[in-house]
Amino acid sequence: MVRHLHDLYFLHKVAIRHPDFKPLVLRIIQQDDNRAKSIIGLDVKEKFSIVMGILKKDSKYAQEYDQFVKGMSYPAGSPPEYVEVLAIFKRLATHVLEQ
Repeated sequence: MVRHLHDLYFLHKVAIRHPDFKPLVLRIIQQDDNRAKSIIGLDVKEKFSIVMGILKKDSKYAQEYDQFVKGMSYPAGSPPEYVEVLAIFKRLATHVLEQ
């Protein structure tokens, strides 16, 4: 999960402008509906809300993110902080939910 958040951080400017991004995200979320009983039938907004809540409240994700980025090389500065990555994820979720 933290790898995806990290990648989205660096790709968000391109993704948000790409016409296929929103339909792709919505299609994948719909396809994944049956992967967890707790989310079956929830709308996309509720699913994003659940994910954001988990990512903010469960400290293991922040710890895993820190371990992940510390293992990478950043020649032009430091890696983005976990809170920055979450802010971009929220921005992308908001974009996907816009009509």
